[in-house]
Amino acid sequence: MQRTVETTDLAVQVVAPSRLHFGLLAFGRDSSRQFGGVGVMIDRPATEVVVDLPAGRSADAASALDVEQRAIAFAQQFRQNLQARDRSDVLGRLRVRVMQHAPQHIGLGSGTQLALSVARGLSLWAGTSDAPAAELARRVGRGRRSGIGVHGFHVGGFIVEGGKRDRDAISPLVARLDFPADWHFVLVMPAGARGLHGAAEREAFEALESLAPSVTADLCRLTLLGLLPTLADHDFDGFSVALGEFGRKAGECFARLQGGVYSSPLAAPVIEFLRRNGVHGVAQSSWGPTLAAVTDSRFRAEWIAARLPDVIGPEAAEIVCTPASNVGARTKLLRSGR
Repeated sequence: MQRTVETTDLAVQVVAPSRLHFGLLAFGRDSSRQFGGVGVMIDRPATEVVVDLPAGRSADAASALDVEQRAIAFAQQFRQNLQARDRSDVLGRLRVRVMQHAPQHIGLGSGTQLALSVARGLSLWAGTSDAPAAELARRVGRGRRSGIGVHGFHVGGFIVEGGKRDRDAISPLVARLDFPADWHFVLVMPAGARGLHGAAEREAFEALESLAPSVTADLCRLTLLGLLPTLADHDFDGFSVALGEFGRKAGECFARLQGGVYSSPLAAPVIEFLRRNGVHGVAQSSWGPTLAAVTDSRFRAEWIAARLPDVIGPEAAEIVCTPASNVGARTKLLRSGR
C-alpha cells in the first residue's frame, strides 16, 4: 500500500526536456484520425519544477511570475481532477516553484512540459508515483491535439504518434527511437516573436481546410520510409534530407495562416546560410517561430551557432545548441531547503 509522505524536509524535483514538433500528419473532415505527428525531445531549454511542503505556505500563494501562476493553475486543475479516494489534505498545502522553464509559445511545448512536471510532482506527494504520462496529461488538460510532448515527457527520444479518433483521447505512441547522442540541434529562436496559441490556435484550426489525402500520404511516406529508417541506421545524410523535405511539406499546410512555409522572416537568411554550409535538415517546430537544424556533432552545431549572428544580427534571435533527450523527464527527492 502506498503512503503519502507528510514532512516539510523533502521536496520533489522534476526536470523535463523541451519538445520539437516537426509537423502534423492529418487533420480535417477527410481524415479518419486527427493530427498525428513527428517530433523529438531535446535537453535544452529545460523546465525544472520543485514541489515541497513548507510550513504555513501553499501552492496558491501569489506570485509575480506569469509562469509560476500558470504552474499554480495546473496544480489546482490536477487536484480538482483527482478521484475523491486519491485526495489528500497535504496536496492543498504544497508549494510549486518553477526554478527554470523553456520560453513560452515559441514551439518548444513548454506548456505541456510545465503541466506534466507539476502533475508528476503532485502525484508523488499523493502516493501515485506510477501514474502514466497520459493519465497525468488528462488531469491537467494537455494532449488535446499533439501527443508528442506527453509521450516524450515519459520516454524521451524521437517520436511518431498516430493521431486520434476520440477528441478527448491522447494520441497513441506508434514509434519511438533513441536519437544519436552525437547529433545535435541548433535552435534559432527569433527575439520577441510568438507562435499561435490558445484561442488563436483553435480558431486557426477551425479556419484550415482539410489536409489533402495526397499530402498525408507524402508525410507518412517520409516518416515511415525516410525519417525512421535513416534514424535507425544512424544515416545522418539520409535523415537530414528527409527532415528538410518533411519540414517544408508540413509548413506548406499552414502557409496561408503563418505567412509562408516558415512563420519568421528570419527563416529565409537562416536556411540560405545553413544550405551554403551543407546543413539540409531544418524544420520549424510547431507554429514556430523556432527553427531547428540538425547537425552531425556538437562541434558542427557550435560552429554554425557562432556564425549565425553575423548573418541575422547579434540581437535578432537566441541561438541554442542541444542534443536530444532520450530519457524524458527526471524526478528526484531533494531536501526542501535548496
